[in-house]
Amino acid sequence: MGPGPQQIFRETREIRLISHETRVSGGDPDGVSGLIGVSALRNRDRLQQVVVNFNTDTAPPPFANLTYRLDEIALFGEGSFAFSPQWRITGGARLLYTSASSERLFAQDTLFEPRDGPLRLLPALALSWQPSDDWIVYARAQEGFRTGGVTIERDPDNTPQEALFDPDAVRSVEAGVRGQWGGAVPIDVTLTVHHSDWDNIQADALDRNGFPLTRNIGDGRVIGADASVHARAGDGWDFTLRGALNDTRVGRLLPDEGIISVELPNVPDISGLARVAKRWSWGSASDVGAALSG
Repeated sequence: MGPGPQQIFRETREIRLISHETRVSGGDPDGVSGLIGVSALRNRDRLQQVVVNFNTDTAPPPFANLTYRLDEIALFGEGSFAFSPQWRITGGARLLYTSASSERLFAQDTLFEPRDGPLRLLPALALSWQPSDDWIVYARAQEGFRTGGVTIERDPDNTPQEALFDPDAVRSVEAGVRGQWGGAVPIDVTLTVHHSDWDNIQADALDRNGFPLTRNIGDGRVIGADASVHARAGDGWDFTLRGALNDTRVGRLLPDEGIISVELPNVPDISGLARVAKRWSWGSASDVGAALSG
């Protein structure tokens, strides 16, 4: 080891999660149908960090012990009405209540921070048109939500600080068509276009010690299109082509620079997949297959 502080940084995390969902559905698939349900979640997340110094003349940085508690309950429902043999409208919503708090023990200081959240209503609406048994055209709009949380960041001298990240929310609109061309070689086709507005985006990053943490990086949007073609040829052959285009922007607030617009991390502008698979039958009880993807 060279000169300077000689340290080992140790992190331990313990997560206990219990979730439950009950739903009841019914109705006439060709008329009015729907579902109602309730869900509950209880999460306990304990994070402990300890720095061990091998230099006897240097005091160790403070340790960190953080417990985050999250309780969530939701009521949800959805109803669907076919007002003609080809047209169907579907609407629903989720009513969500979240209660969160954190307790930290940094050195000799203990702080309890309640973070009870408000009620949130997350609506959804969809419309579909089925011109034939093999094809459907649809459009859907909905809202989504992820709870916030708490993490530990350290100053340059390794003093721990509690860092909160806020809930993020997304509003999305999607439209597309999917169906199948029949014939000697059935071909499944899917085409989708979508637009999403994303507030308080949560993203994972690494702190100066190399440990992961979560932060809000700004507000953004995603505009994209996806397409896929899947053909099931005879004699065990299977072909798949998929492609996606995305245009993403996120506005980030940087010191001394104000708000700048950059691309959303980890979302490629262009992506694609080509896959060829072949399956051989060995008797009546077993199959052997091989696939090539790129």
